[in-house]
Amino acid sequence: MPGDGACMQTFMDEIFRPFQRPEQRRWAQTYLWALIHVSGKKTPRRMALAKPLPSAAAHGLHQFINASPWEWAPVRRRLARRVAATTAPHAWTVAELIIPKRGEHSVGVHRRLDTATGRTVNCQRALVFFLASGSQCYPVGWSLVLGGTWDSDRERRRRARIPGSEAGRTPADHVIGYAAEAAAQPQLPRVPWVLDLTRCDDAAGVLAGLARQRADVVCEVPPDHPVLLTGQHTPVVTSVSALMEVRHARQTHVLLRQTGDGRVRAV
Repeated sequence: MPGDGACMQTFMDEIFRPFQRPEQRRWAQTYLWALIHVSGKKTPRRMALAKPLPSAAAHGLHQFINASPWEWAPVRRRLARRVAATTAPHAWTVAELIIPKRGEHSVGVHRRLDTATGRTVNCQRALVFFLASGSQCYPVGWSLVLGGTWDSDRERRRRARIPGSEAGRTPADHVIGYAAEAAAQPQLPRVPWVLDLTRCDDAAGVLAGLARQRADVVCEVPPDHPVLLTGQHTPVVTSVSALMEVRHARQTHVLLRQTGDGRVRAV
């Protein structure tokens, strides 16, 4: 898309159509263009210089990102529908993303053990919601996971402009919320969920939430997590090819796993 200006413009016109004000659509398109084309740290000033834009553009970008009252949910819904309509979706999946940060004032920043490197880092913790198609994963939703003082420190929350409704949400809550959003949109495909729950503190809660949405799930749970089989099933070790021969396998399933750098790939 970066090399095709007409294609990118068509995409942005469609995705940002929910914005009511023309200047919001203009700033949204400018911001997305800069995210794709600007290398290194993506500050409003560097983005404005890259376009190139008038000197006041840096302030306009800052206002749009940090202070403009716009609804993000309609944009995400339109993005998900666009991906579903232009690809061959196989599965929904969610991945954790650790974002290293300097300082302590960015929303959600905290000290955390990065299991990929074994080091404690100053970071934000995010969850990204993907629609997987073949060997590609397309992000259609994302959210920061708050915790600790970000749930309880009123002054810190006020400075960061965190809504009162955003408190006490666990990663499991976010995943279940993604499932509810997908189920509420009839234009989106009813494809299986493929999840790595080996590091999830509430794998049972996630599975219960997906069951309420009547979602098909393929997941990996921690080795010590109890798994109860109902009906006439007995536990077996099997292969993907054997699973695909089962009578109830309605379509090809792409199995995904999270790599050490936080990316998701097909296996």
